Amino acid sequence: MSSRPSTRYPVPGENAHPGAALALAALGLLSAGWAARSIEHERSVRDQTSAEASKLRSQVVAARLAMKKTLAAQEKIVARARARAAAAAAARSAAAAAGSAAGSTARTSAAKASCPPLPLFVFNRGARAPREGHVEKVKALVQWLARQGSDVGLLLEGHSDARGNVTYNLALSRARGLAVAALLAAAGARRDRITVRGFGHYVPLVGRSEDADEQRRVVVKIVGKTACAGAETGGKR
Repeated sequence: MSSRPSTRYPVPGENAHPGAALALAALGLLSAGWAARSIEHERSVRDQTSAEASKLRSQVVAARLAMKKTLAAQEKIVARARARAAAAAAARSAAAAAGSAAGSTARTSAAKASCPPLPLFVFNRGARAPREGHVEKVKALVQWLARQGSDVGLLLEGHSDARGNVTYNLALSRARGLAVAALLAAAGARRDRITVRGFGHYVPLVGRSEDADEQRRVVVKIVGKTACAGAETGGKR
């Protein structure tokens, strides 16, 4: 039996050419350098990206703060504008109210100034006709009444002193009112615009004796004209 020669496989690098070994070493160094540069580049990119992200976040925060400040400033401007508008409106309302009040006062004063002077008719004891001396006032009153509407009229209130009995004084006070009505009608007043009432001695003048001469009187009042409603003769009762 013949023996076969054993097969021997070459070991890597064994009997290799020296230049090839150097090439392999250089290739390894190049690969290691490339890997290091790649890692360094990735690190640099990450650092740059992180810095840019941080800068962007800072810019966003700054923008938000600036927007808040702007909105706050705008709100203050709007609030001041609204306050000025409210103050101006209040001033206009006050001026309008003052003007209205002044106009109303002026109209009232003018209306009162247009009311005629009212004569007070005084009587002697037991007399039914008034004392003389009222011609001019009667004439002015009749002329004023003629210029008014038909709803304006005169109220004549007759009074007496406390002498005599109640029935007599009531009749006497009404008779005195009728006498003044006849006097006004004779001066041109329409009789249907004159009303007469007799009170006897029940409504005396305040501060006077019930038997005083001043109690024998006829008071003239204007009815149907608001501005002259408080005008009367005869003083306080």
